[in-house]
Amino acid sequence: MKIQKDQFIKVILKNNILLEGFVEEFSEKEICLRSSDGKSLFLILDTSQVILIKIILEPEKDIASHRIEGVEEKPRTTKQPAEQKIEIEKEFHKTYEQPSGDELRTKKLAELKIMLAEQEKKIISEKMRSHDIGEVTQSVYADPLSLLKKGKK
Repeated sequence: MKIQKDQFIKVILKNNILLEGFVEEFSEKEICLRSSDGKSLFLILDTSQVILIKIILEPEKDIASHRIEGVEEKPRTTKQPAEQKIEIEKEFHKTYEQPSGDELRTKKLAELKIMLAEQEKKIISEKMRSHDIGEVTQSVYADPLSLLKKGKK
């Protein structure tokens, strides 16, 4: 099968790097891929480093494969991670109390658990980045022998 322009492919290199995107140019000398968001290009100048090329025939399904079907993705907001976590927890508890025979409910609970874990990571990383060392004071220590000498006089 010949690789054509605007075809979605995944390329695995010898150093285990996975690149995916739409073909801009494909030759034996170089490969040029446009990212799925269209904001960047990948150039592979040495095609001897390519181990595998996977041609995706239906890119819409494969690009969105990380989303679980039936669970709508919430729009991104500029709220603080702690506020987002509280909202996700509320939605998780609300979903948890729904009837348990629904398969969609189980998928949604799994997605919400993943989102909660991501929010926890964001909160922790934010705390690590915003950690500020306050005023540093120097401790003054006394020589224990000098205290004994004062007591004998």
